[in-house]
Amino acid sequence: VHSSADIYADGSGVHYRSDPLDSDPWGRFFHEAVPISDHAFLLLTELAPSEAKTYSQIVEGADWLHIQFRFLGTGREEIAERYRVETPERSCLVSRYPEGSIVNREIEKATTWKYACLYLRPETFTDILDVDPSDLPAAANWLADRGASDFRCDQLPLTPLMMAPLADIFSCDFRGAVRRAYMRAKYLEILATLVHTLDRSGNVERDEQVKLSSSDLIKLAAARDIMHEDLENP
Repeated sequence: VHSSADIYADGSGVHYRSDPLDSDPWGRFFHEAVPISDHAFLLLTELAPSEAKTYSQIVEGADWLHIQFRFLGTGREEIAERYRVETPERSCLVSRYPEGSIVNREIEKATTWKYACLYLRPETFTDILDVDPSDLPAAANWLADRGASDFRCDQLPLTPLMMAPLADIFSCDFRGAVRRAYMRAKYLEILATLVHTLDRSGNVERDEQVKLSSSDLIKLAAARDIMHEDLENP
């Protein structure tokens, strides 16, 4: 295992990669973890697993957001023994875990697992974006609400707009302090792109809703009255 200390010489991140001379494809892996701020983290992983894996996570201190971009490898999550979420390939899952919940995460055996995760607290979401929570579109309000919240998860497609900063992150060859600065910039770009995507999704849902005129409503009311008059032969 190679711990590339020169990549984050000041200890502002960790970067591990398997021995490039290792001929065993099942033993190859890459992992990087970057603290963006006190309550925001970026995790990158790519590996060839020899078997399925199960992980457990305890959510402590506050609610936490988990923005997961899964490129390769499928799995599922169980949250607080109540909610079950599938994690398919080529998807973006945006979750909010309530404080105190336990997340059991399963990742199935595959040729390759590749994913990027952003972890942060709701208040950190707006701090990093430098926006007031009231300025967020309605579809993204739940990400910044500082009150207690129940579990929620929205699944979005991996669009080219989302893929661009993620591809930049995985291909970055910067070193030292400038690498962390680059990762922080891309973290911000991903969050801004996510808000934009949620806003567009919300607009599409509103546009697709059936719009009824006043005459339509009158006709529906009349049909309802007729059905109530003769329930046996509506």
